[in-house]
Amino acid sequence: MQSLVQNGSLTAGHARALVGRDDAEALAQKIIEDSLNVREVESLVQSGPIGTAGATGARKARDKDADTRAFEKELTDALGLKVEIKRSSGESGVMTIKFGNFDQLDYIRMRLTGMTE
Repeated sequence: MQSLVQNGSLTAGHARALVGRDDAEALAQKIIEDSLNVREVESLVQSGPIGTAGATGARKARDKDADTRAFEKELTDALGLKVEIKRSSGESGVMTIKFGNFDQLDYIRMRLTGMTE
């Protein structure tokens, strides 16, 4: 776990959620593969070991329809930053654009406002 945190694959919050778990290595791989945030990891850890019915149920809730995945990919490709769309009931939802530093945040601001330097 320490090497995954040191190389940036996992955050300290991810690692804390895995402390004392027999299936910590498998969960760490799932976190990396699925780009899970800390809240999703905490929910997954509470559902039980990987491969149990509880873990499968948690995964079903995360499945997205093809249109939503296509929108995410198109926006991610256009911005070069990870975009996540979470749909609510009806036509509403939340779009998240992940950035790693202030320069990337400023880049998002400029793209959204149409500003150039």
